[in-house]
Amino acid sequence: MLDFKDMDWWDFVSKILRPVLKWFDPNEWQVRRLWKRIQAINALEPEVQKWRDEDFPRKTEEFRQQLQAYSPKVVEANPSHKRFGARSPEMAG
Repeated sequence: MLDFKDMDWWDFVSKILRPVLKWFDPNEWQVRRLWKRIQAINALEPEVQKWRDEDFPRKTEEFRQQLQAYSPKVVEANPSHKRFGARSPEMAG
């Protein structure tokens, strides 16, 4: 509960308006929009923490194959997606 005796005017207004203003904050909109995805990704963390360093190249290849099966048109339309995270020959050097 708010204690009005020890609160100055600005504190009072900011405590009242803060929840309302959060609805107009673009960052809050983005967080609310992505919240279910964030929770799903965070739920995967305990499984990923069990992986050893040797597991990552194998898992990366599995994910690439899954992505290609899911969206072959995207990979064909943009060849740079064929090698995720890889640098193009022009950029290597």
